[in-house]
Amino acid sequence: MVVDGLSSLPKGVVIFCHGSGDSGAGAKAMVEDVVRTTPSSCSSKYKLLRDSGIVIEYPNAKLRPYSLNDGYMMRVWFDRTNGMDPRNPEDTASVEASAAQLNQLIDRCISEQSVPPENIAIGGFSMGGGIALQTAARCKHKLGAVFAMSSYLCDDSWVWSKLEKQQHNNNTTRPMDDSTTASSMNNSTNNSLLLSPIFMAHGSRDDFVPLQWGKSTAEHLERFGGDIHQFLEVPGA
Repeated sequence: MVVDGLSSLPKGVVIFCHGSGDSGAGAKAMVEDVVRTTPSSCSSKYKLLRDSGIVIEYPNAKLRPYSLNDGYMMRVWFDRTNGMDPRNPEDTASVEASAAQLNQLIDRCISEQSVPPENIAIGGFSMGGGIALQTAARCKHKLGAVFAMSSYLCDDSWVWSKLEKQQHNNNTTRPMDDSTTASSMNNSTNNSLLLSPIFMAHGSRDDFVPLQWGKSTAEHLERFGGDIHQFLEVPGA
């Protein structure tokens, strides 16, 4: 793991997950390059994060065989067994392993660094954004934000079946006794992905992960009640 942060305990943490075949160090270098080559407003906001006691953590995916690279070992958050198209089945077993890894990181930020969960954001680029959405769907904490850039979920993703089940539970009425409140009912049937604000961005000319794949994921999340604060279409990117 690569950490860009402070010597003292942070007040907040941004977990930035790299894309397929990259690494935490590579993601850190990419972010720093964007900061260097974009207008000064970006640099000032990046500095504001540091000055506010917010650190960025860049975790590494574990090495695993990647079917799209002829089974060679790569740092990927999950396997894609039949290609990139979202109509292909999700490899949920590898997703589960990485989501557990990242949720353990979130738990350590809370228990070891005393960072409140509402001061933690998780997201990433491409496959990294996809695993961020998957991690939030399995997270026991309400997070400060979730973000995904050039990312999508498969049509048969575990996330959709989980949210369908929760939607069914939300629509099932049951009598309330003295120990049950509307808030506790809501918390029992929702998860961090629905409770946390979500930001998504996608290049309009992305020919590796087409724009429509990202849009479809955002629209699907909204239909389940996801708090999509913005879906930013980046012209020409």
